[in-house]
This record gives sequence, structure tokens and C-alpha cells, in this order.
Amino acid sequence: MALSPRDRRALTLLGAAAGVALLAFVFLNVLRGGGGEEAAPPPPPPISTGGPTPTPTVSPTPTPRETLPPVVLAGSRDPFSIPPSLQTGSPPPSGSVSPPPPGGTGTVPPPPPPGGTGTSPPPTTPGGGQSTTMGGHTVVLLDIFQGGTKVQVEVDGTVFTVSVGETFDGNFRLVSISGSCARFVFGDEGFTLCTSPRK
Repeated sequence: MALSPRDRRALTLLGAAAGVALLAFVFLNVLRGGGGEEAAPPPPPPISTGGPTPTPTVSPTPTPRETLPPVVLAGSRDPFSIPPSLQTGSPPPSGSVSPPPPGGTGTVPPPPPPGGTGTSPPPTTPGGGQSTTMGGHTVVLLDIFQGGTKVQVEVDGTVFTVSVGETFDGNFRLVSISGSCARFVFGDEGFTLCTSPRK
């Protein structure tokens, strides 16, 4: 079906009017910043083609969106805030454990060897009684007690409470107790230590 020159002219005018309306819509949106609710574009101007004029349809106005109240979280806190216990200059909360001193975690006493009841008080210097060195170990007789049946002896800073015949610190054994002196054996070597008289 061929178009008459009159129909071509009407289509050309209609296309030009639609292009102008589109440019006006884009230009108005750019000037307004393009934010918020968009209004419906204005209808294109009617073009008379000689026929009856169509009745324009009225679109209902959009209802505004319902705005919800802000959400409040119970017990919420700023995720970027520093807890008071980690802030510099603030004292730690009561009942907390203080960090170990810089440069190490302190000394850990060795486990007690088999035989005897070893305890690990701070190492003492020889002076509680007589001392000797046997096999590279410093041995000090500290005390004789319980009626001469037990002794307290220190080997390299570890204190042992031993009875006659008992082995302690690996190769040491208490052989006998006589008055204020005690006889020991280290391997196959024997030695005697006495307590110093108190002044």
C-alpha cells in the first residue's frame, strides 16, 4: 500500500513532534537533577489529520510512597568505636589478667623427678647447710627433721624432702642420717653433708 504525499507529510510532522517532546523531557530531567519521583511526560501536541480528535485519557496521580520509621537496634553500638578496655591510658577492668611482662613469660620450674617430693621454690644460694658439687650438680643439705628420719636437700635450686633409702633427682640417694649429718650417694660416689649450726 503506497502512502500519499499527504500521509507522508502527516507522519513526518508526527515524528518531528515526538522527537521534540522526547528532547524536552530529557532536557527537563537533566535540569531538575533527575532525582525524586518522575512526573509523566507531557502529552505530545495533537496533530490534526482531518478526522475526529481523540479524547485524552487521564492517568491517576501516583500515591506517595509510605515512609517507614528508622530501624533502631537494641544494644547496638558503633562498629568503629574502640572498647574502653582496649583504649590506651585506661586501666584494665577489675578481675582481668594483666599481660606478661615484655621479654618473656617468666621461668617455668622443671617437673619434680621420680622419687622424693620435689618442690621448686626460688633457687637459693648455698648457705642453709653444707654444700658440695657432684657430677656438675650443686647439692645443699637444708634441714634434718622428724626425729632424724627425713631431710630437706636442694639440688640445683630444686628442694626435695626425702626419707632414708629414697632416690631423688635421678641419681642421688639418701643412705643414712646421723645427728646433724646425712650420708648421700651419687651413682657410686658417696658424700656426707651436715647442717650448719644456727647462730
